[in-house]
Amino acid sequence: PEIDCIFKKVSELCGSGKPHDRGFAHGYVINLIHWIYSNSSNKKVDESKSTIQKMLDIINEKEGLTSLDEIAKTLYMDKHYLCHLFKSKTGITLSAYLADKIYEKSCRLLKSTTYTIETIASMCGFSSTACFSRFFKVQSGISASKYRSEKSIVKLRNVGD
Repeated sequence: PEIDCIFKKVSELCGSGKPHDRGFAHGYVINLIHWIYSNSSNKKVDESKSTIQKMLDIINEKEGLTSLDEIAKTLYMDKHYLCHLFKSKTGITLSAYLADKIYEKSCRLLKSTTYTIETIASMCGFSSTACFSRFFKVQSGISASKYRSEKSIVKLRNVGD
């Protein structure tokens, strides 16, 4: 509405042919430029928040099992820009956030299922149990099997029971 009013006034003043109206038109054009500048900077902030939210939605939907390339492709944006934006808005790197999500998923699976560690490693996107074991040990400070035995809410049955 405000922008329409400015455009209408500029059109009227430019069409009148009177010299002093040009001065008024100039003032309206300055107001128009100010309005565009003010709203575009707010829009950029909103867009960056929206982009971060979209990134978080993608990551959370896939429980961290996505790559930077997949996120960039989904959002039609440059992956380097996304990494910079994510770090500047959240304070952590995108790769650290992805690792946290994978770690959360692995902890949940270790605590609440009877899947083998090999199966959990695969479900968490690891090509081998050894890679998963190293990752888990770095994240938690203990092995996945020790974590499971200490934290498990599902008691594993012995085959003879």
